Parts: sequence; structure tokens; C-alpha cells
Amino acid sequence: IFAGVVQYNRIESNGKPAIENLCTSMTKYSEDAPTPYDRLAKLLKSKNSNKCIDMNYDKFVDVYRNVSWESEAAKSI
Repeated sequence: IFAGVVQYNRIESNGKPAIENLCTSMTKYSEDAPTPYDRLAKLLKSKNSNKCIDMNYDKFVDVYRNVSWESEAAKSI
């Protein structure tokens, strides 16, 4: 997720860059996600509609090999 956010950094709907939004999400304390690790897990679940992440390395490489703004990788960030 970190490499993707940096590679495809763009201005999001709230007017802030994606990198800034990720940093805010990771550092902002909340009762339901008290540690940075908990916040990362919550963020990943929300990005994937609470589905498990496919950890097949070959598929991962295929997705992120395409650096177009219209690619699956860019849209998933």
C-alpha cells in the first residue's frame, strides 16, 4: 500500500495528496484502532471492502507493473 500511494500520489476528493491522507490515517488515534498496526489493518480492510487480500506475488507484480493512471493499481489507492 505504501509504495502504491507514493507511486500514484494524486490529489484526493478532500483536496489533499494521497500521501498526506495515508500519513494522517496512520497517525490519528482512535478507540477502535489504538495502534498504528491496527489503523493499517483497518485501512487495508476498508480499501478492499473487508475482503481478504490476495497475496499471490505474481498477480501483485502484474497489477503494479502497469503504471497508467487508468490501471487497476492506480484505481485501488
